[in-house]
Amino acid sequence: MSYRVDRRAGHEWQGKAFPRRFASRPRLAAQGRSASDIVEWDVVTWAKAVSFWKRHAGQHLAGGRVLEIGARDGGLTHWLVSEGAQVVCSDVQGPTDVARQRHAEYIRSGLVEHVAVDATDISFEGEFDVVVFKSVLGSIAGFAGEQGPDRALSGMYRALKPGGLLLFAENLESSPVHLWLRRRMVAWGTNWQYLPLERILEALGVF
Repeated sequence: MSYRVDRRAGHEWQGKAFPRRFASRPRLAAQGRSASDIVEWDVVTWAKAVSFWKRHAGQHLAGGRVLEIGARDGGLTHWLVSEGAQVVCSDVQGPTDVARQRHAEYIRSGLVEHVAVDATDISFEGEFDVVVFKSVLGSIAGFAGEQGPDRALSGMYRALKPGGLLLFAENLESSPVHLWLRRRMVAWGTNWQYLPLERILEALGVF
């Protein structure tokens, strides 16, 4: 599921889901980076989400201040910088060593800052034009409990400026093979929870 949520001035909110209509293999360009550099895994599926964000929200990124949540190796940050954004790239213990190596030039030039952010305890207040995450809520639900996604999305709400956007893509279901691979090959895979669409929309109620 790909989603865009608009924050309006005066603390009025509107959320709108858009249908996914993409070519089977969208191309991403980010300063010489490949699609696999940007979305890192399950490239065909996640590249579609990035193409969707670009079509519906790309104009908000140029010159904007963006918070990436759950960045891990920081792939999305490459794309965000290529779209003209200044990025705060975050994960619960900070982005990985891989991300620091990949972003070294961006960090030196002041385009990217690495920080440790617990998505269920975001301290930013009205600082960002855009907040972005990919495949994060299922992990939060697994590690932080049933109310984890609510706390995370409430924090993202507070972090956005009036008029800002939340862009995200989240797993709704998995094939048996994908589920088996996640549990066997990923250290945190057994904690992952696939949240129903209705539960995600409920957590978005803060918007």
